[in-house]
Amino acid sequence: MTMKKKSKKIYTKAAAGVSILKRRDYHHPMFIPLVASIVLFFLAIIIFISFSGSTVIPSSSRVVEIYDNGKEQIIPTTATTVGNLIKRLGITINPGDIVNPSENTPILTNGFMINIYRVHPVTIVENGQSKVILTADVQPRVIAEEVGYKIYPQDYVNDVTSPTELSKNIIGQVISIVPATQVNLTLYGTQVSLRTHAKTVADLLSQNNIKTTTGANVLPALTTPITDGMQILVVPVGQQLISQQQSIAYGTTYVNNPDLPYNTTKIAQAGVDGSELVVEQVVVKDGVNVDTPIQTVVINQPIEQIIDRGTGISAVEGGNNITWLRSSDIDTSDYSYVNYIMNRESHWNPADVNAAGCIGLGQFCNPSKLTVPCPDWQIDAVCQLNAFNAYAVSRYGSWSNAATHEEDYGWW
Repeated sequence: MTMKKKSKKIYTKAAAGVSILKRRDYHHPMFIPLVASIVLFFLAIIIFISFSGSTVIPSSSRVVEIYDNGKEQIIPTTATTVGNLIKRLGITINPGDIVNPSENTPILTNGFMINIYRVHPVTIVENGQSKVILTADVQPRVIAEEVGYKIYPQDYVNDVTSPTELSKNIIGQVISIVPATQVNLTLYGTQVSLRTHAKTVADLLSQNNIKTTTGANVLPALTTPITDGMQILVVPVGQQLISQQQSIAYGTTYVNNPDLPYNTTKIAQAGVDGSELVVEQVVVKDGVNVDTPIQTVVINQPIEQIIDRGTGISAVEGGNNITWLRSSDIDTSDYSYVNYIMNRESHWNPADVNAAGCIGLGQFCNPSKLTVPCPDWQIDAVCQLNAFNAYAVSRYGSWSNAATHEEDYGWW
């Protein structure tokens, strides 16, 4: 019993000693600053995660746009190739489907675009005969040539908007091919081969602006129907005429294409030179033959070259500039100009305020121009873009002119 009491006393004193020590530590002059430092440290970590954690994208991540049979996805990814990304997303590529660019293409930049063209049925109709094929292409001429049709520039190859007018037994997309008729024309001594949709000889001469002199100088008769391989002869009556053939250079048209990266081009349609005949009248003056041009006849119209000019823009890392633009009133052809200005002014930060007090994506230095139409301007980037769109058009006439002013003066 004595020993038990002794150990109890020792235990009581030890417990009391601990209690005393705790009270002494609590009142130590360094205790409160130490606890405050620890609390602030963990609070800073929580705030950082809350405000930054959701928007941090690994440096190896890229924003990629995928167009799959008309459906669009814009996603960040760390996939290194097109094929790797398709596999991660669980997208099935069926035999015959076209992936552009190819699956082994590396993903190196933001705004990278992937197009997936799905195999679909196409009915091709020519001279009342139809053929059904499966293809991933969508352009009528490309599809026709793909299955072996010889297509000339003068042939009509078009999608049929009302396929029921052709046949009830059709499947999918319908393409109509109307070939031009090939004829051989001898015009004032020069023979050329041309293709036409004219119905009669008179139509052919009229469509090609071939003038004839009075007299029976056209064979066969003007009312003769055009047939394949027909020979047509135009000869002068009472005149000495000569003709020579020369080429007509094709022209080039540029079409803005937001699906191509900015400042890149792609030939959408190859250009083909045309041909024409220059008809001259030979007159003898003072014993010398003088050739006087009296007519130019176009035999084959040149085929215009069409070049797609990329206006696509890259996504801002961690931002949504492409989504904002597509939700705004701004035309896609102006995206590259808008992107140029916003990158320079605010780097696409809607809440940006510079040292002079200018605010927003495009930096309105009169804040009311932005705060009035867009009360939540710091987070409403689409409203901002519409406000800056009105400003660009009213002040400069176009985004192109606004971008030029920004480049020349450093402000707009």
